[in-house]
Amino acid sequence: MAADPVDARRLEGDLRTALLTGAVGWRDRNSHYLPAELAVVGVLVTSVVGVVGMMLVSAGLPAESAALAGRARWVAAVVGGLTLVIAISPTLAWPYGLRPRTTGPIHQLATLRVGAAMVVMGCWTALLGPIAFLPAWPLGSVVGAECSLTAWALGVELSGPAWWWRFQRSSVHAGVVLVCVVAVVLDPERWDEVLAVFLTFQVITLAAAVTCQGLTTMRGVFDRRDERQRRAALAEGHKRLAYWIHNAVTTPLRDMRLRLQAGELEPAAIVAALERSEHELRLRQIDEVLATGTIELAELLQPHVRRAQESGVVITEVPRFGESGVTVEGEVGRLVHRALDVLVPNAIAAGARQLAFRVTNDPEVVTLEVEDDAGGFDLAEVPAGRALYRLGQALGADGLACIRTPWGSRMRVVVPHEPDNGLGAGYGGRRSYGGRGGHGGHRTDGGS
Repeated sequence: MAADPVDARRLEGDLRTALLTGAVGWRDRNSHYLPAELAVVGVLVTSVVGVVGMMLVSAGLPAESAALAGRARWVAAVVGGLTLVIAISPTLAWPYGLRPRTTGPIHQLATLRVGAAMVVMGCWTALLGPIAFLPAWPLGSVVGAECSLTAWALGVELSGPAWWWRFQRSSVHAGVVLVCVVAVVLDPERWDEVLAVFLTFQVITLAAAVTCQGLTTMRGVFDRRDERQRRAALAEGHKRLAYWIHNAVTTPLRDMRLRLQAGELEPAAIVAALERSEHELRLRQIDEVLATGTIELAELLQPHVRRAQESGVVITEVPRFGESGVTVEGEVGRLVHRALDVLVPNAIAAGARQLAFRVTNDPEVVTLEVEDDAGGFDLAEVPAGRALYRLGQALGADGLACIRTPWGSRMRVVVPHEPDNGLGAGYGGRRSYGGRGGHGGHRTDGGS
């Protein structure tokens, strides 16, 4: 189906306005430059340095045929250089968080940038005179880099040859040609200067087209590299999942089946084995949720509460939904998960008949309490190397406390919302169900 010519012209006009506005007028304020876009910024900075350097060098050289002489040349070089730097400064400031409060087609910005381009072109031709077109390639690179960033922000991929041909057929180019013709008619003796201006525009557009094509090719290289890395990471994740399913699910089930066929398992042993497998699967589910970056505290509590119940422990208190339904960051969740994975099995191994769970979420910290009736103990007497000892080392001096109660102990874990102990990413030893040390012979210590 053929496109509507009116819609095509409107789209062409919108794209031209967008290119004049620049990328900052169309980007999401919360977005960040991708590696390919940062490379474009590098090309843009290099090109701007080349343009400003060329102007300053030209200002210091004698010019018999140029429009300006003497001190006026330095004024033109400084004005042109500052105008160019100010015009592209929003693009350079974006990676540092200096961004406009509003986004969208900012026509005022487009007008200012067009005015800046006219000032820069005027200073450039006034400084270089008839040879202005020869070193104009850096100006074209500036235009090409800006157009590429803007087009990428709009989801458009620029083709260098197509971009150059569109400029040749555009009203902008027709206006340049018309002005040049009128200037020659009014002052035929200055035809060489007018021709220099026209050729300067042509060199700039050609350099911009070459820059756009080169940056588009470079972006393709970045995209293919990112795609290879994504596929490799996905394949590695699938491989780890396959190994885990084999080791933690299929192998135990096969062992159970063989022992059941041999008559070596009683019904109670079968139930216990299934409960262990179910718990392993629930912990794996938590790992997958943590990998997303956030998790609800209720999701962390559920498998440990159920494990205690299946072990015959009575749960006397659990957090209300408003407390446990809070979502925390992945690193905080990993610390809370590890604490539960140490405290709950230790309490069960110590003979607890009742457990109480409490969670408090403050703006700065998450506080977890696990209270049991298994008798008290001294946290300072826990042997080094045990799971509880390592948990205390990871949480810090203020992160783990043991409060004696008349019937047992209350373990308190405090996790800041911005943990800096490095535990989250490196925690993989979940199976260390170490004991908490003995007190009067009541506690058992079967942990690693």
